[in-house]
Parts: sequence; C-alpha cells; structure tokens
Amino acid sequence: MRKISTLLLFFLCLAGCLPSGWGTPDWGEARTTHNLASKGASRLEFLWVQTVFTTQFSSRQLAATNGKVFLVGSLSQNGPRALVALESENGRESWSVPEAFTVDVAPDMVYVDYRNSVVAYSLKGEEIWRTKPPWARNIGYFSAVDGILYVSAGSGLHLLDAMTGELMDSITEYDPALAMYYWNRPAFVNRYVFKLNHGSVFGAVLAIDRKSGEILWQSADNVISNAAANENLVFLITHEDELQILDASTGKLLEKIPIEPSINFFDEEINPQYEGYSLAVDQTNQILYVLLGDSNQLFAFRIKSGK
Repeated sequence: MRKISTLLLFFLCLAGCLPSGWGTPDWGEARTTHNLASKGASRLEFLWVQTVFTTQFSSRQLAATNGKVFLVGSLSQNGPRALVALESENGRESWSVPEAFTVDVAPDMVYVDYRNSVVAYSLKGEEIWRTKPPWARNIGYFSAVDGILYVSAGSGLHLLDAMTGELMDSITEYDPALAMYYWNRPAFVNRYVFKLNHGSVFGAVLAIDRKSGEILWQSADNVISNAAANENLVFLITHEDELQILDASTGKLLEKIPIEPSINFFDEEINPQYEGYSLAVDQTNQILYVLLGDSNQLFAFRIKSGK
C-alpha cells in the first residue's frame, strides 16, 4: 500500500467531520447586496456574479477545477439542496445531482456524498464510481490529495483510491475532538498546506510545510473564510470587510479589495463561522471564486497575475 504521511492525516483530521444528516436546507433571504469591487485591482479581473443559496451545515460549500465551479446548495430560493456545477466563464448551470452535502475535486473528477456513499463524477456529470465506506453512517468531510480521497465518516477516516473508489485503508484511532474542526477546509498546493487556525469567531491562516510540518508563516487573527491558493498567491476574507491577497511563500500582504457594504458581524442573525464565506481557486484556468453567504452572492474573478 502507498505510504501515507502521518502529518497529512493530521491535517485531514483537523478538517474534521459533521454528520451529513444534520440540518435541513434553509435558503434564507439575502440580508444585503455586496459590491466586491475589483476595479483598480492589479491581480484580479471581474468575470461575473451569480445569486446562489447555500446551506450553513455543509462542511465544504465550494470547490473548483478545470473550467467548473461546484456549489453545495441551490440556484433558486425554494430549490432542494444539490451539487450544482457551473461553467467558469459565465456562471451558467451545467448539471446537478441531488442531496449532496460536501464536495471536493481532483483535476478531472468531482466527489460528493449521497446517502452515506461517496460518488465520483466526471466534469460532465457522468458517474464514474460509487463506494460506501465501512461504518459510513455519517459522511462529514472528504479531501482529495495526491490520488487519495480521505473520507471522514462515522468514527473513522477512510482512504479511497481517488480514481477507482477502492478502499485502501481505514483509521479509527484518532482524537475525536479534532473532528470539530470541519470548517477549516485546508488547501494543499505544491509543498504547502494553508489552513485556518480556528478561533472563537475569527481565525488566522497558517502556511505549513507538508513534509516537515513547520509553520512557515501565519496571517493576522482576523480571517472569516477558508484559505484558497494558487502556486503563488493565497486569498482570504477578513472581518475588516476585505478580500486579501497574500504571497504564498512569505505571507506578505500584497493587495486588499474592499467588500462593500460592511458585513455586520454583530447582527445576532449573522454567524460568520457558518454564513458561508468561502473561497475556491480553479488552478487550471486561474479563476478565483468568492462566496458571500449573507448576500447569497458568488463572484468569479480571473487571476491576472500569479505574483
């Protein structure tokens, strides 16, 4: 069997698990309409914005690869929860599958959970394989890294071959307290792991060397989203109402793009941990997606410069 990095398993355990049966879709009305202005931004070019509705109980609401962006939610106020595939260039719906709870992608495949099974689809929506991991009562999170799909389900972490769905290994002895960090959604890019060190409300993004586990840099403790990245840049959203762009190797702040109007974090109806402030990067097409849950808006930007 392929040798699995203990450090990688630790990162994936930190990503955690939330049972897929928890919660029902509640497509709330938008509380505001944001203007995420990229005019004058040297590294981003605005492409489109789409109205979307996401569930706060999804462990990963957004993923992107090779000309597609995948959303766990709905495009209509009264629509059922589904995995919705959108075209990267215009935001139009390409295809969908029902009852999805969490999603991740490889360059040519997308993985979703469906009734305690893991299902792999091509980017055209064709089913490739379907697997039900052992003890998969509640699939909470999975992550595709280096040809392996790590599935947090029930009380275990299961390793599947990402191309075939074959079960490679199951790990049941890890600290269950780590499973509560399902919101962190680590990003694996080249030698780095970018993950959110979760605080009570806000957090800091850590850049970690995948081989050594060394923390290379840490952002300010003001982040409300996951971190998304390409080879050179890291993107995050802060409680100062900014989309920030950082240098991936040093953590240096390169650019700040204002989000207007302000997100009201002290509104008792808004919880920044769960309202759906999510980011994803299509590495192939160099497109950044920004999900702002309080306004039900999904923005797409072309990354003009990788440095």
